[in-house]
Amino acid sequence: MTPVPVPLLDLTDEELAALDGAPDGLVVSPYLEELAPAARDQAVLTAFRSLVARGLVDGPTGDQVRQAVREAAGSDLTPVDVRMSEPLSQTLTLRRVAPTVLCAQRTNAELSSWRYVHVVDDELALDEVVEPTGLHRFGLLRPADVPDVLLDWLAPEGWDAEDGPAQQVDAEGAAPDALLERLATAVVVADVVVRRAGDSGGDLLIGTFAAPGLLVLSTTRSGDGSGTSLRSASRRTVRAVIAEQLETT
Repeated sequence: MTPVPVPLLDLTDEELAALDGAPDGLVVSPYLEELAPAARDQAVLTAFRSLVARGLVDGPTGDQVRQAVREAAGSDLTPVDVRMSEPLSQTLTLRRVAPTVLCAQRTNAELSSWRYVHVVDDELALDEVVEPTGLHRFGLLRPADVPDVLLDWLAPEGWDAEDGPAQQVDAEGAAPDALLERLATAVVVADVVVRRAGDSGGDLLIGTFAAPGLLVLSTTRSGDGSGTSLRSASRRTVRAVIAEQLETT
């Protein structure tokens, strides 16, 4: 049985921006990024009020507000120190300190969702699933369980194939027509890359094309100019490739 993340809490794009500032890292904010600047600022302020109402954050004191106003110097928004609940503080801390992040995007029926697994150490990982609406669902995982959890997210149980020979697609994207026809039948298409602190981009981009009776694995090495390798793959092979990337130092 595939392990299930231990739920922590759910936060919206706006709530995360209210706590951590404007999104500028690996994690997407699909709802917030669609708003005009003025609407975005209003959404963030409203989200902060929601966090206070939900008991996740203690509102600033009068002295903190007055100090923030003095420091703002005409700016529309300014940081304010607040007290957070333990689950919220734990979630944000793990998210900030993780040196390794597995980043995945899944497209299903023209809707995209995203998954980020923040691997803190050998014992703990923070799972973050981002829905198209901008809802971020957080949970805790053992790093050893990440490949199995991600595999089921990319290709549900039963969507399998036999391992086959690799076919190269050149840098211009040319591929055999028969292969393109197979890929066009995919119901779920996904990309996965593992990022590490201080890197300039992932070394290997992993892609999957999945449907009942179809599982194709694509791999592209960054910067080597060799194009993309595509092959029919079993779930076991896809899992092994993901696990290998997480173990690479």
